[in-house]
Amino acid sequence: MGLNERSIFKQMLIEYSNNPSLENISREFQQLSIDIAPHLLYRYRKCIPRHLSELENEVLAFSAPAVYEDDPDDAYVTLSHDRIADMKSLATGEFLPFFSALMETSLEDCSRSLSEVFFSGDPISNMFEGVIPPQHTWRNDSFAGMSDNDKAHCLSEAFAGIVNVISERDACSQIRKETKVTCLCERSDSRKMWDEYAEEGTGFQVAYKKESLFGIGSLGVTLPLIFPVIYEEERPDMSELAMMIALRDAGFAFLPGDTPIQRYWLACALKAIYIKGKKLFSHEEEWRIVIPDQTVNETHRLYAARLCPIEYIKLGERVSAKNEEALRDIAEKINVPVLRYCE
Repeated sequence: MGLNERSIFKQMLIEYSNNPSLENISREFQQLSIDIAPHLLYRYRKCIPRHLSELENEVLAFSAPAVYEDDPDDAYVTLSHDRIADMKSLATGEFLPFFSALMETSLEDCSRSLSEVFFSGDPISNMFEGVIPPQHTWRNDSFAGMSDNDKAHCLSEAFAGIVNVISERDACSQIRKETKVTCLCERSDSRKMWDEYAEEGTGFQVAYKKESLFGIGSLGVTLPLIFPVIYEEERPDMSELAMMIALRDAGFAFLPGDTPIQRYWLACALKAIYIKGKKLFSHEEEWRIVIPDQTVNETHRLYAARLCPIEYIKLGERVSAKNEEALRDIAEKINVPVLRYCE
Protein backbone atom coordinates (compact mmCIF):
# COMPACT_ATOMS: atom_id res chain seq x y z
CA MET A 1 0.00 0.00 0.00
CA GLY A 2 1.13 3.54 -0.53
CA LEU A 3 2.85 3.65 -3.95
CA ASN A 4 -0.29 4.31 -5.98
CA GLU A 5 -1.71 6.65 -3.34
CA ARG A 6 1.51 8.65 -3.35
CA SER A 7 1.38 8.94 -7.14
CA ILE A 8 -2.22 10.18 -7.11
CA PHE A 9 -1.48 12.72 -4.39
CA LYS A 10 1.70 13.91 -6.12
CA GLN A 11 -0.15 14.39 -9.41
CA MET A 12 -2.76 16.60 -7.71
CA LEU A 13 -0.09 18.63 -5.91
CA ILE A 14 1.71 19.28 -9.19
CA GLU A 15 -1.54 20.19 -10.93
CA TYR A 16 -2.46 22.83 -8.36
CA SER A 17 1.09 24.13 -7.98
CA ASN A 18 1.23 24.75 -11.73
CA ASN A 19 -2.24 26.23 -11.96
CA PRO A 20 -3.55 27.84 -8.78
CA SER A 21 -6.35 29.46 -10.75
CA LEU A 22 -8.10 26.06 -10.62
CA GLU A 23 -10.95 26.22 -8.15
CA ASN A 24 -12.13 23.93 -5.33
CA ILE A 25 -8.60 22.95 -4.28
CA SER A 26 -9.56 22.43 -0.62
CA ARG A 27 -12.62 20.38 -1.49
CA GLU A 28 -10.73 18.14 -3.92
CA PHE A 29 -7.86 17.58 -1.49
CA GLN A 30 -10.34 16.66 1.26
CA GLN A 31 -12.16 14.17 -0.96
CA LEU A 32 -8.91 12.57 -2.13
CA SER A 33 -7.79 12.31 1.49
CA ILE A 34 -10.98 10.46 2.43
CA ASP A 35 -10.68 8.17 -0.58
CA ILE A 36 -7.07 7.01 -0.16
CA ALA A 37 -6.43 7.01 3.61
CA PRO A 38 -5.75 3.46 4.92
CA HIS A 39 -8.16 1.72 7.27
CA LEU A 40 -5.53 1.79 10.04
CA LEU A 41 -2.50 3.99 10.67
CA TYR A 42 0.07 3.58 13.42
CA ARG A 43 2.18 5.69 15.74
CA TYR A 44 5.31 4.38 17.46
CA ARG A 45 5.88 5.94 20.88
CA LYS A 46 8.33 5.92 23.77
CA CYS A 47 7.38 5.16 27.37
CA ILE A 48 7.99 8.71 28.51
CA PRO A 49 5.57 10.79 30.64
CA ARG A 50 4.31 12.95 27.76
CA HIS A 51 3.55 10.01 25.48
CA LEU A 52 1.87 8.06 28.27
CA SER A 53 -0.21 11.10 29.19
CA GLU A 54 -1.33 11.53 25.59
CA LEU A 55 -2.33 7.87 25.51
CA GLU A 56 -4.26 8.06 28.76
CA ASN A 57 -6.18 11.13 27.58
CA GLU A 58 -6.72 9.65 24.09
CA VAL A 59 -5.30 12.67 22.31
CA LEU A 60 -3.30 12.81 19.13
CA ALA A 61 -0.54 15.39 19.44
CA PHE A 62 0.20 17.80 16.59
CA SER A 63 3.40 19.79 16.42
CA ALA A 64 4.75 22.63 14.38
CA PRO A 65 7.00 21.30 11.61
CA ALA A 66 9.95 23.30 12.93
CA VAL A 67 9.91 21.64 16.35
CA TYR A 68 9.58 17.95 15.59
CA GLU A 69 11.49 16.19 18.33
CA ASP A 70 12.64 13.29 16.18
CA ASP A 71 12.96 14.79 12.73
CA PRO A 72 14.05 18.46 12.69
CA ASP A 73 14.45 18.45 8.91
CA ASP A 74 10.70 18.08 8.28
CA ALA A 75 8.85 20.70 6.26
CA TYR A 76 12.11 22.19 5.07
CA VAL A 77 11.65 25.04 2.59
CA THR A 78 14.31 24.96 -0.11
CA LEU A 79 15.07 28.49 -1.19
CA SER A 80 16.65 29.65 -4.46
CA HIS A 81 18.17 33.10 -4.02
CA ASP A 82 18.65 33.31 -7.79
CA ARG A 83 14.91 32.93 -8.36
CA ILE A 84 14.14 35.53 -5.71
CA ALA A 85 16.58 37.86 -7.43
CA ASP A 86 14.62 37.27 -10.64
CA MET A 87 11.41 38.25 -8.84
CA LYS A 88 13.09 41.42 -7.70
CA SER A 89 14.19 42.18 -11.27
CA LEU A 90 10.65 41.71 -12.55
CA ALA A 91 9.19 43.95 -9.85
CA THR A 92 11.64 46.76 -10.61
CA GLY A 93 11.67 46.19 -14.37
CA GLU A 94 8.90 44.62 -16.42
CA PHE A 95 6.24 45.01 -13.71
CA LEU A 96 7.40 48.44 -12.51
CA PRO A 97 4.72 50.42 -14.39
CA PHE A 98 2.06 48.32 -12.69
CA PHE A 99 3.59 48.57 -9.23
CA SER A 100 4.16 52.27 -9.80
CA ALA A 101 0.44 52.75 -10.39
CA LEU A 102 -0.44 50.43 -7.52
CA MET A 103 1.56 52.54 -5.10
CA GLU A 104 -0.88 55.36 -5.71
CA THR A 105 -4.03 53.18 -5.69
CA SER A 106 -6.48 53.18 -2.82
CA LEU A 107 -6.60 50.04 -0.70
CA GLU A 108 -10.14 49.35 -1.89
CA ASP A 109 -8.91 49.01 -5.48
CA CYS A 110 -5.67 47.09 -4.83
CA SER A 111 -7.11 43.58 -4.95
CA ARG A 112 -9.07 44.28 -8.14
CA SER A 113 -6.07 45.93 -9.79
CA LEU A 114 -3.81 43.01 -8.97
CA SER A 115 -6.37 40.63 -10.36
CA GLU A 116 -6.80 42.54 -13.62
CA VAL A 117 -3.12 43.08 -14.36
CA PHE A 118 -2.28 39.39 -13.96
CA PHE A 119 -5.30 38.15 -15.92
CA SER A 120 -3.97 36.21 -18.89
CA GLY A 121 -3.87 32.78 -20.47
CA ASP A 122 -0.75 31.86 -18.54
CA PRO A 123 -0.96 28.97 -16.02
CA ILE A 124 -0.87 31.30 -13.01
CA SER A 125 -3.63 33.77 -13.79
CA ASN A 126 -5.11 36.06 -11.17
CA MET A 127 -2.72 34.65 -8.58
CA PHE A 128 -2.54 37.92 -6.69
CA GLU A 129 -6.28 38.39 -6.43
CA GLY A 130 -7.10 38.99 -2.78
CA VAL A 131 -3.72 40.47 -1.80
CA ILE A 132 -3.85 43.82 -0.02
CA PRO A 133 -0.70 45.89 0.67
CA PRO A 134 -0.06 46.90 4.28
CA GLN A 135 -1.89 50.07 5.20
CA HIS A 136 0.99 51.47 7.24
CA THR A 137 3.40 51.31 4.27
CA TRP A 138 1.59 51.42 0.95
CA ARG A 139 -0.38 54.64 1.08
CA ASN A 140 -0.95 56.74 -1.99
CA ASP A 141 -0.05 59.93 -0.16
CA SER A 142 3.44 58.51 0.40
CA PHE A 143 4.09 57.85 -3.28
CA ALA A 144 1.97 60.38 -5.14
CA GLY A 145 4.20 62.37 -7.47
CA MET A 146 7.27 60.20 -6.83
CA SER A 147 9.28 59.38 -9.94
CA ASP A 148 9.42 55.82 -11.28
CA ASN A 149 13.13 55.70 -10.49
CA ASP A 150 12.45 56.54 -6.86
CA LYS A 151 9.65 54.00 -6.71
CA ALA A 152 11.95 51.36 -8.21
CA HIS A 153 14.47 52.23 -5.51
CA CYS A 154 11.80 51.69 -2.82
CA LEU A 155 10.85 48.34 -4.32
CA SER A 156 14.49 47.30 -4.58
CA GLU A 157 15.06 48.16 -0.93
CA ALA A 158 11.93 46.23 0.08
CA PHE A 159 13.15 43.12 -1.75
CA ALA A 160 16.66 43.52 -0.36
CA GLY A 161 15.25 43.63 3.15
CA ILE A 162 13.23 40.46 2.52
CA VAL A 163 16.15 38.55 1.01
CA ASN A 164 18.50 39.59 3.81
CA VAL A 165 16.28 38.26 6.59
CA ILE A 166 14.62 35.19 5.13
CA SER A 167 16.35 31.82 5.09
CA GLU A 168 15.36 28.23 4.56
CA ARG A 169 15.06 27.64 8.30
CA ASP A 170 13.16 30.85 8.86
CA ALA A 171 10.67 29.97 6.15
CA CYS A 172 10.23 26.54 7.70
CA SER A 173 9.56 27.97 11.15
CA GLN A 174 7.05 30.44 9.73
CA ILE A 175 4.86 27.57 8.49
CA ARG A 176 3.91 26.84 12.09
CA LYS A 177 1.79 29.99 12.03
CA GLU A 178 -0.41 28.28 9.48
CA THR A 179 -0.61 24.61 10.40
CA LYS A 180 0.19 21.76 12.76
CA VAL A 181 1.16 18.27 11.67
CA THR A 182 1.15 14.78 13.13
CA CYS A 183 3.08 11.85 11.66
CA LEU A 184 1.87 8.24 11.40
CA CYS A 185 3.04 5.09 9.62
CA GLU A 186 1.16 2.75 7.29
CA ARG A 187 3.03 -0.33 8.51
CA SER A 188 2.31 -2.07 11.81
CA ASP A 189 5.46 -4.21 11.66
CA SER A 190 8.25 -1.79 10.74
CA ARG A 191 11.40 -2.88 12.52
CA LYS A 192 13.11 0.44 11.82
CA MET A 193 10.18 2.42 13.20
CA TRP A 194 10.18 0.32 16.37
CA ASP A 195 13.89 1.06 16.73
CA GLU A 196 13.80 4.77 15.89
CA TYR A 197 10.55 5.99 17.40
CA ALA A 198 9.75 3.38 20.07
CA GLU A 199 13.26 3.38 21.53
CA GLU A 200 14.44 0.05 20.12
CA GLY A 201 11.27 -1.80 21.00
CA THR A 202 11.07 -0.65 24.61
CA GLY A 203 8.06 1.55 23.81
CA PHE A 204 4.64 0.91 22.33
CA GLN A 205 2.55 1.35 19.22
CA VAL A 206 -0.89 2.94 18.92
CA ALA A 207 -3.32 2.03 16.12
CA TYR A 208 -5.89 4.54 14.84
CA LYS A 209 -8.91 3.80 12.69
CA LYS A 210 -9.55 5.96 9.65
CA GLU A 211 -12.95 7.03 10.98
CA SER A 212 -11.43 8.24 14.25
CA LEU A 213 -8.72 10.21 12.48
CA PHE A 214 -11.19 12.10 10.33
CA GLY A 215 -13.32 12.69 13.42
CA ILE A 216 -10.64 14.91 14.97
CA GLY A 217 -11.78 17.75 12.75
CA SER A 218 -15.32 17.69 14.09
CA LEU A 219 -14.64 20.51 16.55
CA GLY A 220 -13.74 22.92 13.80
CA VAL A 221 -14.84 23.92 10.34
CA THR A 222 -12.08 22.12 8.45
CA LEU A 223 -11.62 18.37 8.06
CA PRO A 224 -8.07 17.11 8.50
CA LEU A 225 -6.03 16.21 5.42
CA ILE A 226 -4.48 12.73 5.59
CA PHE A 227 -1.94 12.01 2.86
CA PRO A 228 1.14 9.84 2.30
CA VAL A 229 4.57 11.46 2.33
CA ILE A 230 6.14 11.70 -1.13
CA TYR A 231 9.80 10.63 -1.19
CA GLU A 232 12.01 12.41 -3.71
CA GLU A 233 15.73 12.46 -4.45
CA GLU A 234 15.69 16.25 -3.96
CA ARG A 235 13.25 18.60 -2.33
CA PRO A 236 11.33 20.91 -4.67
CA ASP A 237 12.30 24.55 -4.99
CA MET A 238 9.98 26.49 -2.67
CA SER A 239 11.06 30.07 -3.42
CA GLU A 240 7.48 31.17 -4.10
CA LEU A 241 6.35 29.93 -0.69
CA ALA A 242 9.29 31.68 0.96
CA MET A 243 8.34 34.90 -0.82
CA MET A 244 4.70 34.59 0.24
CA ILE A 245 5.85 34.14 3.84
CA ALA A 246 8.12 37.18 3.49
CA LEU A 247 5.29 39.26 2.02
CA ARG A 248 3.08 38.36 4.97
CA ASP A 249 5.85 39.27 7.37
CA ALA A 250 6.14 42.61 5.57
CA GLY A 251 2.47 43.27 6.27
CA PHE A 252 0.71 42.24 3.07
CA ALA A 253 -2.67 40.68 3.83
CA PHE A 254 -4.20 37.71 2.01
CA LEU A 255 -7.95 38.02 2.10
CA PRO A 256 -9.74 34.88 3.37
CA GLY A 257 -11.76 32.75 0.99
CA ASP A 258 -11.23 30.69 -2.15
CA THR A 259 -8.84 33.07 -3.90
CA PRO A 260 -5.95 32.05 -6.19
CA ILE A 261 -3.31 33.22 -3.69
CA GLN A 262 -4.91 31.14 -0.92
CA ARG A 263 -5.09 28.09 -3.19
CA TYR A 264 -1.48 28.57 -4.25
CA TRP A 265 -0.43 29.00 -0.62
CA LEU A 266 -2.12 25.71 0.35
CA ALA A 267 -0.51 23.79 -2.52
CA CYS A 268 2.95 25.17 -1.70
CA ALA A 269 2.58 24.51 2.03
CA LEU A 270 1.50 20.93 1.37
CA LYS A 271 4.53 20.43 -0.88
CA ALA A 272 6.81 21.66 1.91
CA ILE A 273 5.17 19.38 4.47
CA TYR A 274 4.62 16.23 2.42
CA ILE A 275 7.79 15.97 0.29
CA LYS A 276 10.81 14.46 2.06
CA GLY A 277 14.21 13.14 1.08
CA LYS A 278 14.10 9.60 -0.27
CA LYS A 279 17.57 8.61 0.91
CA LEU A 280 17.01 9.21 4.62
CA PHE A 281 13.29 8.74 5.17
CA SER A 282 11.62 6.42 2.62
CA HIS A 283 11.72 3.48 5.06
CA GLU A 284 9.25 5.30 7.29
CA GLU A 285 6.35 4.82 4.82
CA GLU A 286 4.86 7.84 6.51
CA TRP A 287 1.43 9.44 6.36
CA ARG A 288 0.80 12.88 7.77
CA ILE A 289 -2.29 14.58 9.12
CA VAL A 290 -2.66 18.33 8.64
CA ILE A 291 -5.40 20.59 9.94
CA PRO A 292 -4.90 23.63 7.72
CA ASP A 293 -7.57 25.93 9.12
CA GLN A 294 -5.92 28.49 11.39
CA THR A 295 -9.02 28.98 13.52
CA VAL A 296 -8.92 25.35 14.66
CA ASN A 297 -5.21 25.14 15.07
CA GLU A 298 -3.94 26.98 18.17
CA THR A 299 -1.42 28.67 15.91
CA HIS A 300 0.41 30.45 18.74
CA ARG A 301 1.44 27.16 20.35
CA LEU A 302 4.18 24.80 19.27
CA TYR A 303 2.03 21.78 20.09
CA ALA A 304 -1.67 21.10 19.76
CA ALA A 305 -3.83 18.06 20.54
CA ARG A 306 -7.05 16.52 19.25
CA LEU A 307 -9.23 13.96 20.99
CA CYS A 308 -8.89 10.73 19.01
CA PRO A 309 -10.05 7.29 20.23
CA ILE A 310 -7.57 4.50 19.53
CA GLU A 311 -8.14 0.99 18.22
CA TYR A 312 -5.51 -0.87 20.26
CA ILE A 313 -2.13 -0.65 21.99
CA LYS A 314 0.73 -2.92 20.97
CA LEU A 315 3.61 -3.55 23.37
CA GLY A 316 7.18 -3.39 22.13
CA GLU A 317 9.10 -6.67 22.31
CA ARG A 318 11.51 -5.21 24.88
CA VAL A 319 9.08 -3.18 26.98
CA SER A 320 9.94 -3.34 30.70
CA ALA A 321 7.63 -4.98 33.21
CA LYS A 322 7.03 -1.61 34.87
CA ASN A 323 6.06 0.09 31.61
CA GLU A 324 3.92 -2.85 30.53
CA GLU A 325 1.97 -2.58 33.77
CA ALA A 326 1.49 1.16 33.21
CA LEU A 327 0.32 0.59 29.63
CA ARG A 328 -2.12 -2.14 30.69
CA ASP A 329 -3.54 0.12 33.40
CA ILE A 330 -4.12 2.86 30.83
CA ALA A 331 -5.65 0.39 28.38
CA GLU A 332 -8.10 -0.79 31.01
CA LYS A 333 -9.05 2.77 31.85
CA ILE A 334 -9.78 3.72 28.23
CA ASN A 335 -11.17 0.25 27.41
CA VAL A 336 -8.95 -0.78 24.50
CA PRO A 337 -7.19 -4.11 23.88
CA VAL A 338 -3.46 -4.65 24.41
CA LEU A 339 -1.49 -6.77 21.93
CA ARG A 340 2.01 -8.10 22.17
CA TYR A 341 4.71 -7.42 19.56
CA CYS A 342 4.25 -10.77 17.78
CA GLU A 343 0.47 -10.39 17.39
